[in-house]
Amino acid sequence: MIISNLSMIIDKRKGMTVYGLSQAANLPRTFIQGLYDNSFQMLNVTYLNQLCKFLKLDVNDIICYFPFDFAISVSADKQKVVVKMDFVDESFIIFNLDVRLKPPIALVSVSHDDFENWRSCFEHENEALYLHLLEVIKSKLIEALDYKELKVGFAPSITMFTEL
Repeated sequence: MIISNLSMIIDKRKGMTVYGLSQAANLPRTFIQGLYDNSFQMLNVTYLNQLCKFLKLDVNDIICYFPFDFAISVSADKQKVVVKMDFVDESFIIFNLDVRLKPPIALVSVSHDDFENWRSCFEHENEALYLHLLEVIKSKLIEALDYKELKVGFAPSITMFTEL
């Protein structure tokens, strides 16, 4: 899986926006937006080089590779989200997430049996990967529940709650 850290880079730089960066770096806004929200399908190497020079960053600061892909599905009763991580060595891990729905809010939590695997899988990984996974879970829930908008709270343990 290849993902972009650009959203975190922009968010850490006070006053920088997608539009402002595209104007200042003389790059198409659609290119910057695709990197920002990880919706890109292809990367223009010329644009990426120009972005790296403008931000004074290495390409590895902007683009990250992880040796797995994940697939996310929502159960028919909409009470479970299943995350399957497929690794390059053909091994995989499946996490079951519980969903408590109180429209327009859904609280997603890692099932007790999977918590230790979840924690060990993500504690050393890039924050952008974790945030990307949460955004994909949110979009799958919105699609499955047929809502236009949904706030998703994620609680991997009792003491942690993050709202997307």
